[in-house]
Amino acid sequence: MRKTCGSRLPRFTEEESKLLKGSADFFGLNHYSTHFVGRQNLCVALQTLPHEIGVLFWSSGSNYKALKTIFGIIARTNYLKDIGVLTYPNDKDWTTTDMGWAVVPWGLRKLLLYIQTRYSPEGGIFITENGCAMKEKDREEAIEPKSETAVSKLNFFNEYITQVHMGIQEGADVRGYFAWSFMDNFEWSMGYGKRFGLVHVDYETQKRTPRPVAKWFSKLSRDNSIPRMENFVQ
Repeated sequence: MRKTCGSRLPRFTEEESKLLKGSADFFGLNHYSTHFVGRQNLCVALQTLPHEIGVLFWSSGSNYKALKTIFGIIARTNYLKDIGVLTYPNDKDWTTTDMGWAVVPWGLRKLLLYIQTRYSPEGGIFITENGCAMKEKDREEAIEPKSETAVSKLNFFNEYITQVHMGIQEGADVRGYFAWSFMDNFEWSMGYGKRFGLVHVDYETQKRTPRPVAKWFSKLSRDNSIPRMENFVQ
């Protein structure tokens, strides 16, 4: 980081360094997906450029923001340039959520183990956000246990939390997990168009209805064990 960012990094006095060291209560992790990345070079750049540009235009929410980001990459210094890697296209076997994010449960386990090995946070690791948005045409589809979206959403949490458990068994000091989100809500630049909730919200009437995954998550919390999926999707 020092080599890449140089003078842009802040400087701390000896007293400030002492105050900062070990001051974090815990390591908070927001995690939604995993990517393959590789070193930046001309050949890789040419291969991945269409994918990179597509992701930028989609995630930015507007052509102006996407173009501004692209021009920033070309500039001398830029957040994406500082990262020093390019994102490869997803594995063809990976499914994606309504956000276009790949579902890769083992990626969370590997990240937890990396954090534990690299930082060994004294307060442990808290997964402060993890979840998925699935495309539903209406409330009936959202709450129908046998619908494809209901099964996909439940499967997401089942697989990710299973990987968290495996990570704990392998040494990751995970002390908390928070699903994003309890209810459908306003998702920043995506507005009300993306639904992450365990509970479905009818924005016209404000009626809240638990999705099948909410009942599964309730039993998970109550029993401190991962429930069998088939009991919730019949």
